[in-house]
Amino acid sequence: MMRPLKGYLTVYVSLCMCVMISLCLVLIEGARRSTIRVEGELITDIAMESVLAEYHRELFYQYNLFYMDSSYGTAEPSYHKVGNRLEFYLRKNTVYGEELELGFLYKDFLGMEFQDVQVEKVRLATDDNGYGFARRAIEAVKDDVGIAYLEEVLKLVQKVEERELLDNGWEEKKDEVDSQIQSYDGKKIQLSEKEWTIVDVVSPTKIVDNMQGKGILWWVIPGDVGISGQQVDLTQYVSERAQRGSLNQGNGERQENLETLERLLFQEYLLDYTGRYGAEKEQGLLAYQTEYLIEGENSDSENLAGVAGKICAVRQVANMAYLLSNAEKVELAKGAAMLLSTGLLIPEAEPLFETAILLVWGYMESVYDTKALFSGKKIPLIKTDESWHYGLDSIWSEPELEAAQGEESGQTYEDYLRIFMFFQKQETLIHRFMDVVEMDIRLTEGNESFRLDGCLDYLGMSSMIHSAYGYDFEISRERGY
Repeated sequence: MMRPLKGYLTVYVSLCMCVMISLCLVLIEGARRSTIRVEGELITDIAMESVLAEYHRELFYQYNLFYMDSSYGTAEPSYHKVGNRLEFYLRKNTVYGEELELGFLYKDFLGMEFQDVQVEKVRLATDDNGYGFARRAIEAVKDDVGIAYLEEVLKLVQKVEERELLDNGWEEKKDEVDSQIQSYDGKKIQLSEKEWTIVDVVSPTKIVDNMQGKGILWWVIPGDVGISGQQVDLTQYVSERAQRGSLNQGNGERQENLETLERLLFQEYLLDYTGRYGAEKEQGLLAYQTEYLIEGENSDSENLAGVAGKICAVRQVANMAYLLSNAEKVELAKGAAMLLSTGLLIPEAEPLFETAILLVWGYMESVYDTKALFSGKKIPLIKTDESWHYGLDSIWSEPELEAAQGEESGQTYEDYLRIFMFFQKQETLIHRFMDVVEMDIRLTEGNESFRLDGCLDYLGMSSMIHSAYGYDFEISRERGY
């Protein structure tokens, strides 16, 4: 008689193994699913960082700004090119077997691939009138500029505004006085019962007209100093393209106007990274780039003349304020006016001649001040008796082309550039700086078609991860410098 087989242990072990194997398979599958998600996110982060690491080298070397060029050295900026670069890095970090010498022995545990890679959000340098671009520039200098220094610059700007030094009404006053003085020219004056004479009068301001006819640069730039004759075609650059509405547009976070402190910091950046008279930038298309930011003309000579004229106008207002507050000098002008009007037999015109003499006196001093500033000297914003240069006897003929001495304290040429930039419209200043950046970058090899409205500092993307094991995940990322 056969004994019955006892297989309960085998059955027990088999059942336990089934449970253990099922548990292990569930854990393995859970690990696979979690790994796909985590690795997909890490690979996406690596791809985003890799794309941003392809920043434009010349833009960084020349201007210390981080932007990537979506044209990749071509004439056509395109977000699709950025998407292609993202897809390239995603694939490189997803497919492992190709990188192994014995790839046929490798079993892909994840079976991942990225599908439908899309660039959904970008912020371009030119978006929102370039305010984001200006803030990038501010980041480059804010650690190097002290708050105390900015406060001094702000005080200077406020003083100019309070004294209304940019509101030059003296030119209109000169025209008005000239017109009234000229009304006496040819007038018949009765000397006696039978004797008459005709007044032949020329306004003292005639000398100012003669000087202005030669141009301000004639008087403030030494004859042995050459002036750049460089010209550019502005239609190629950002400011003109913005007016035509032909700039590329991004869809990133909007940027607001610069605050006062930001404006001052931006100005310091501009003075550090653009060339100007006396400190021209090597290999710049324009020699007087800071002057271009203020004037916006297409030639160096026009930009320099425009800034010189602005400085002379500010000095005229300041010098007239000093003259009118100085009783001694007013009396001298009044005495000369009395002699002049009496000698011409039109004593009633004495107030007109007095005003004309003061205007000429102030203008002569202003030209001298401007020349001193262009020579690297300092001139006080408001003069004193000690810092005044010309006497009344010097205003009746054109000044000698002498060297201007300047003062030990006061404002420099750069300070006046700061003043003019501060009162320039923000969007205009930023767009003109972008012009300068494009001008200089295009001079370098391989960047002949460089455009700032193809440069981005922030991007967002989305993609779908598909696994051969049946999992799908959507990943979205945003990154910027």
